[in-house]
Amino acid sequence: MSTGTPMRSGLTFPSSIGGGNVEESTIDRSSAFDGVLRTARNLRVEGQAKGEVYCDGTLFIEEGGQVDARVVSANISVAGIMTGEVLCHGKLEILPTGRVSGRVATASLVIQEGAIYEGELRMSNLDEEPTALETQPMGRQVTSGADARTEVPTSDSDPKGGY
Repeated sequence: MSTGTPMRSGLTFPSSIGGGNVEESTIDRSSAFDGVLRTARNLRVEGQAKGEVYCDGTLFIEEGGQVDARVVSANISVAGIMTGEVLCHGKLEILPTGRVSGRVATASLVIQEGAIYEGELRMSNLDEEPTALETQPMGRQVTSGADARTEVPTSDSDPKGGY
């Protein structure tokens, strides 16, 4: 199921997104995970994770941490690097050192100054749309700090640019 996956668990940390002190699992800086990971608690990634990550709590990607995976989580906080398909049922927060690239569906998005987001974005009440990542292609939004732009596909039948 995995290679090189020593994990510390049962730690208690304060959580700005998840609220309060809760138990969490950790993939530490000297560890790498490749496979399918499911956890009912918060998950802190300080090392590397690839494959699929399903987290019922908050996924924290620390500065120096890297996740290249299909991610489904209640909440996500990114200070490191996250790439892939992301389904976040609550709040996705990209911190100043964070970089997110990929196809993202989330209910709430916070991009702090200095953070980088590149990819497709869909925002809605995801509990009503369980297959949000399997929908039609959408516009591409690129955000980097104060510089942001949105590219929206145009329709040939709409002379005003397809909005």
